[in-house]
Amino acid sequence: MESSREPISVRIARLNNLFLGRAGAGTTHYLGREGLLDALVLLYDECNNDILKKDRNIAIFIEKCM
Repeated sequence: MESSREPISVRIARLNNLFLGRAGAGTTHYLGREGLLDALVLLYDECNNDILKKDRNIAIFIEKCM
């Protein structure tokens, strides 16, 4: 199963189930909502560097976050 080919609604539902602890039998819950938000904030902070923003993809990411 390749997640990039799944509809966004299916991927969001799966993430919500993980956050709520309803991931299914045999699935380990590794990351909570706060951990995911912390990771995204850290990613933004690290990418918001003048040297890194020279990369086109990083610059696009930073622009979309603003």
